[in-house]
Amino acid sequence: MEHERVAFFEKKGRLFYQLILSTFGKAIAVISLFIYAKVITKNEVGEIAYIQAIVVFLVTILSLQLPAAIFRFSLEKKYQNISLWIVQKSNYFFYISLIFFIINFIYPNFIFQVLLLCLIQIAAQIKLEMIRTKSSKSQFFKLILFQVFFSVALTSFTLILFKDVFSGVLVFIFFEYFSWFLTLVFCSKTISGFKKDYEQFKPIYKKEYALDLMRYGVYLIPTSLSWAVILHAPLILTEFFYDDTIVANFTISNRLPLVITMVSVLILQVIGKNLVLMYEDNAIKFCQNYLKYSFFWLIYCSILSVIVYFLNYIVILNMFPSYKISEQGQILQFLNAFTIANFAFVGFFYQIIKRLKYNVITATLTATIGFISGYIFGISYGIEGILFGMFFGLLVGLIVSYIYIIGFIKRKNI
Repeated sequence: MEHERVAFFEKKGRLFYQLILSTFGKAIAVISLFIYAKVITKNEVGEIAYIQAIVVFLVTILSLQLPAAIFRFSLEKKYQNISLWIVQKSNYFFYISLIFFIINFIYPNFIFQVLLLCLIQIAAQIKLEMIRTKSSKSQFFKLILFQVFFSVALTSFTLILFKDVFSGVLVFIFFEYFSWFLTLVFCSKTISGFKKDYEQFKPIYKKEYALDLMRYGVYLIPTSLSWAVILHAPLILTEFFYDDTIVANFTISNRLPLVITMVSVLILQVIGKNLVLMYEDNAIKFCQNYLKYSFFWLIYCSILSVIVYFLNYIVILNMFPSYKISEQGQILQFLNAFTIANFAFVGFFYQIIKRLKYNVITATLTATIGFISGYIFGISYGIEGILFGMFFGLLVGLIVSYIYIIGFIKRKNI
């Protein structure tokens, strides 16, 4: 299928550069809440964390997973122009977000806040994914880093300089929105450059191709929604059982464990294009090597988990002792992060081979079992019970996934 590709394999040096950019961006995102926790109240920290979680859920549903569809299909020549057409239409998400932004700063409201952040992110992410497939200059990763740095830097500076003057939540929302707006502007300018450089790159609507992208995206909605549950169910359940103060404790203690998940996801983001192209070029060879890749991924996750666990123990104990949860809870947070990182690896396999039905099944199964178990155990055992229930769901999902993948590989090799 070489003739159908419009992208080339990224070289190792560029992949490493992209990984550095992504890691730096994630590090800033992780540190941000630690900074906020030093200058605003626990209630505000808990509220910001809750807003971030709800935004993830809304982006999953309202985006129709078009960013993921744009990335996967734009790597194939015949889908380039319909992808650009969708990218141009995505500006409507921004226009609606701007209305909510203006209303919110006249009449502050939680619903307006999550909607304005959700819609501006969707508009920017759709454009970012087009840049990710089309650009050879790592612009996708530079823009993601810019967004995080700009938002965190200005939010932190304002909160420190004007402590107790402005609402911490409103300051966070303002600069988070503004950073996504600037990212959107830069994305639009970059894509305009693509249209000038490539004569055949034009926004052309074709119903058949549009339906292909929509079907792919719609299939991903329950999967991505399940992933949102997997990632944020412990926080949502903690919010259900406790107040914002306990939510803040959970969020800060869970910040570094999330690094394991974050770094794993960004590695997949960096090498994702190469993995797709490897499968498109030689599906049988890719499947033959997949279990070997899984083994190395397991080793990587294990080493990273041990390192981050001890780092987290030192940080919480010495810098944020008031946010500490039980040692059993911290261990379970790391077990969850370790399992999620491995589950993400097998989940990406389904996207590579375009077998999204099985991705939906395993992700939904995992999220459902994890959430119900977390709720049941949470009633009797608190935060530790919530985390154990989520871990149980992840373990079931991981086992089911590997049973299917091993069967698929065997069929592919026949």
